[in-house]
Amino acid sequence: GFSFWGAVNLTSINFPSELISIGPGAFHEVALASLSLPEKLQVIDSSAFSDMKRLAAVQIPEKVTYIGDWAFAGLPNNGSITLGNNVKTIGAFAFNNNPKVEIVRIPASVDLIGDDAFSQNNSLKEVIISDGLRTIGKRSFAENPNLTRVTLPRTLETIGESSFEKNAQLLSIRIPDSVRMLATRSFADNPKLSEVILGSSLEFIGSSAFANSPQIRSISLPSSLREIGDAAFRGNQWISAIRSEEHTSE
Repeated sequence: GFSFWGAVNLTSINFPSELISIGPGAFHEVALASLSLPEKLQVIDSSAFSDMKRLAAVQIPEKVTYIGDWAFAGLPNNGSITLGNNVKTIGAFAFNNNPKVEIVRIPASVDLIGDDAFSQNNSLKEVIISDGLRTIGKRSFAENPNLTRVTLPRTLETIGESSFEKNAQLLSIRIPDSVRMLATRSFADNPKLSEVILGSSLEFIGSSAFANSPQIRSISLPSSLREIGDAAFRGNQWISAIRSEEHTSE
């Protein structure tokens, strides 16, 4: 690893066509403004392209299956992320702090989104996750101050701890019927969140899951629900109706 770490004067590179793996830290802090990755590439390891101050776009080739921790973190000029349709793993902090990215589309091939994978992206407005994903990691989409729209997959089962907390512009969320668990603080501290629709298979709402989201006025609890954690709706002083499906069904 660390092949060109800190090579701040490196402004262009031609990758060999047979390259299948790029190691840890290989191009960390390199000054490339553009990146054309080879078609046969399969693995992008941890911090491979992190802290590249000039890089303007990220396009992941179709054969890539693994994107490591911090792989593309800290790219202040990156305006777009295009993921190939065979990516299975997106590591922790993989695209953290890409402040110009406005939309993220997660392909159906992805089965793991790591902790903080897309957190702290100041311009991110929309997240679309295709059917296939089962688990969203801790803080995966936290602290995106302009995120307004999230589309969750119908295959999703677990929404991790603090995964969507502190998204100041998030207005509504629909939890798919496949989801069984909302972890601690999963949607906490979202001051504009006003519409929450819970799925029919939900069994567990973690502690402080919707805490300090004061625009929520009413919520319907599914009959599948077994446990509501401590302070799950704390600080939501305007909630006037919490309904159970068993009592509202005709």
